[in-house]
Amino acid sequence: MRFIGEAPEDRLPAIKEALARVRRGPFQIEMKGLGVFDGGRQAVLWAGLPSERKLTALAGDINEILAPLGFEMPNKPYKPHITIARLKDSRGLEPYLKKHGKKIAARWQATSFGLYLSASPDEHSRRYRLLEAYPLFS
Repeated sequence: MRFIGEAPEDRLPAIKEALARVRRGPFQIEMKGLGVFDGGRQAVLWAGLPSERKLTALAGDINEILAPLGFEMPNKPYKPHITIARLKDSRGLEPYLKKHGKKIAARWQATSFGLYLSASPDEHSRRYRLLEAYPLFS
C-alpha cells in the first residue's frame, strides 16, 4: 500500500500507533490478469487489481496518517497491483502473458493490512517480515 523507506528504529512505535488509528471496513478485492513493468534493470511481473477504489482510499488514509510523522506523500499516482516476481530478464514472458495472462483471476475479502520490514539483501530466508497487522473493522 505504501513504501515508507528507511526509518530509525526509535520511530517504529510512533509508526505503529499511527497505523492503528486507520479506520476502514473490510472490502472485496478482485485480482484479474497479469502484466509486466519493464524497468530496464529488472522487470516486475504483477497481477492487476481492478477493484481499486477502496484500495486507493485505504492507501490515502495511510498516507495522511503518516504525513505528520514526516513521511512525505508519494509523488506518483497509486496503482494497485500484486508483485508476483522480480525478473532479471523478461524475454519469453510476453507469449506466456498473451496466452495465459487474462485467465488469472481471484477474489477475496480484505480484513486487515500490515506493516512489514524489508529484509536486507543478505537475508535469504524471507524478503519481508510482518511487524504488525491492523484489522479492518466494519
